[in-house]
Amino acid sequence: MILDLVKQYSRVDFKEDDLLLSSLISQAEEYIKNATGHEVTYERELEKLAVCLLVNHYYDERGIVSHQQVNKLPHSIESVLQQLEFCYE
Repeated sequence: MILDLVKQYSRVDFKEDDLLLSSLISQAEEYIKNATGHEVTYERELEKLAVCLLVNHYYDERGIVSHQQVNKLPHSIESVLQQLEFCYE
């Protein structure tokens, strides 16, 4: 289910990257847990959005290599993570 949602959000309409996207979903779930202290249960729409945003960011930025920080999270992701951290107890 979440893989289909992520693929739709990221506009990926082929199966060749399903394994990569599944791995990125797991990474996003772990990142959200570490950033907010909450497990991703997919019961809240903001959780789904956060996973989609993170996976899309990871997927789009996967080829960039630099010694400087170039992959700073967009403000939209940071904002959603703050909502998840402080609005849901």
